[in-house]
Amino acid sequence: MSGRSSLAKFARQYAAQVVDATGKRVSPPRVAGISRSHRNLEGEMALMLQAHEIGGWIREHRFHPTRGWRFDFAWPAHKFAVELDGGVFMTKRTGHTSHAGLRNDYERDAAALLLGWVVFRVNGTMVQQQGTIDVIRRWVGDGGASIEPEQTKLI
Repeated sequence: MSGRSSLAKFARQYAAQVVDATGKRVSPPRVAGISRSHRNLEGEMALMLQAHEIGGWIREHRFHPTRGWRFDFAWPAHKFAVELDGGVFMTKRTGHTSHAGLRNDYERDAAALLLGWVVFRVNGTMVQQQGTIDVIRRWVGDGGASIEPEQTKLI
């Protein structure tokens, strides 16, 4: 499945069926003129995971025992998470793309690493690429199985 038209068609067909591992219904992206906002990136990612039959994920998973930090998508059984970075190509730096936002993201990612998590950062362009799905599938399907160096060109 590639391109916005395929994703939009899939969204129309399955929008009511997108759920995470807890059975919680998650919001799909807007079908007409899919926005690149973070919220819609999360919807696109949820649709891609469901379209490729990758389960076991939880949306907005709180991973830290004392801080309010959450992952956009997490597979707690594998300690693997996907963080979506929307707006990385914008000239105006706001939110997560500002200096303070990046510093906070780095602090959160370092804490996650110390707690044993692997965080895969994905930008808006990467959400619809097969390489992104391949990375996720390899990690959560194969338990982080090692691969040959020539197999690392995924995206």
